[in-house]
Amino acid sequence: MKRIFIGAGILLIMACTAKAPEFPWANKSFEAVQKSAGEKLIMLDFYTEW
Repeated sequence: MKRIFIGAGILLIMACTAKAPEFPWANKSFEAVQKSAGEKLIMLDFYTEW
């Protein structure tokens, strides 16, 4: 049982330390991104402080 916890702990640590890939966000206006995307989907990233 102890081996299972140790193995799971090692896997968890390895999974959390992997570097996530960077996504190439565009710093353009929405209209410019729409024109360059064509028929592709557009992913938006925004936040607010209420």
